[in-house]
Amino acid sequence: MKSSEATAARARARRVEKGIQTEERARTFTARPSLQGLLQLPLLEELESHGGRAKPSDLYERLADRLDVPDDLRSQKRTCGDGQTYSVFPQAVRWARQNAVMAGLIHKGDRGIWELADPGYAKLKKVRRGVAVLIYSLDDGVALWAHAEDAARAIEPGSISLVFSSPPYPTISREYGRFSVPEWLTWMNSLIGLWKGILTPKGTICLNVGDVFVSGTPNLSPYIERLTLSCVDNHGLYLSGRSVWHSPTKMGNIQWASKTRLRPRNTLEHLLFFSPSPNPNWDTRRLPAEPYAASTVAAWDRAQKRPSSKRPCGYNINERAFAPTGDGPLPRESDRRRWGSRQRSLQPSLQRGRIASAPGTVPRGDSEAGDPAYNRARSDRLRSYGRIQHNGKGRPRSRPALHRF
Repeated sequence: MKSSEATAARARARRVEKGIQTEERARTFTARPSLQGLLQLPLLEELESHGGRAKPSDLYERLADRLDVPDDLRSQKRTCGDGQTYSVFPQAVRWARQNAVMAGLIHKGDRGIWELADPGYAKLKKVRRGVAVLIYSLDDGVALWAHAEDAARAIEPGSISLVFSSPPYPTISREYGRFSVPEWLTWMNSLIGLWKGILTPKGTICLNVGDVFVSGTPNLSPYIERLTLSCVDNHGLYLSGRSVWHSPTKMGNIQWASKTRLRPRNTLEHLLFFSPSPNPNWDTRRLPAEPYAASTVAAWDRAQKRPSSKRPCGYNINERAFAPTGDGPLPRESDRRRWGSRQRSLQPSLQRGRIASAPGTVPRGDSEAGDPAYNRARSDRLRSYGRIQHNGKGRPRSRPALHRF
């Protein structure tokens, strides 16, 4: 038993150490994709364009042109410890070929000839780097199939009003993406630079991102904040707005929400809005109008009967400016009523160091709230969480508020 506990403790320590190291890399943005990794797919494509076989000398310049390698890097040379010199870019291509051979994508073949293997051909059937395929074209737009970088390069600069993206989150446990935080930040920063170039002067970039945990700990990674600051400081964009998307079916973190119960299930994702202009081309009047709530109309009617329009804070309010007429109420960033009530209902328990996680502690509708049996069971649950006090007659005092979703 002690041996298994020690093994589990060592595994936890390794995860914590991994999280610390990942965050250190994210702070400095030191992680960069390797040149060999960037060269592999273009190398396979160049081999295919040569009929599957080619001499290395026939590929160096073609690859440099494809990747827009600057002239100084093409001619750059380095000296080894034994005094021999070599060209940097051709050496990187040779390393990329060697990695592809180890992966089975290129045959070992004869000396001086590089030949594409069957797995290499199969890999090229996926979306190809450097190519944007037109899927269809309509009067109001086109659909492109390409990597995000290649699609951005195929679009006319300054022609897009909105770039909306939900990129893979920086987590290595999913079947797609598999980014660490530093890799994700590097990748997204390069994309932001490309997207900024295709925006109109008052266009908008909207990103849908979600929280991820630092490996081995129940703490959130600040990668969203790092990206936000980079967009403002490095790319010269304005943070035009922030909003949230409530996804009630979103799965909670298995370790911290389900097993250890150290964190509540997070049902929110973030929407970040950036623009190169301090006044992007937004107008909330384009949104569908909503009718005024009956309570809003009733409150305005009561306001007309007040003898003075001066508020306790000292403001003298013109009530007629708030008349429920016209196209409806001002639009909100998002419907936060459900989330706000949940925050308020959790607040007393959070102050006591625990969270009332039982979903039945808050009535979900009028039919439940009016059921005596439901209310008695609810009072028992609330009392167990220390949220209400009774006066000895079976009735709760008026201090606690009953919130509902």
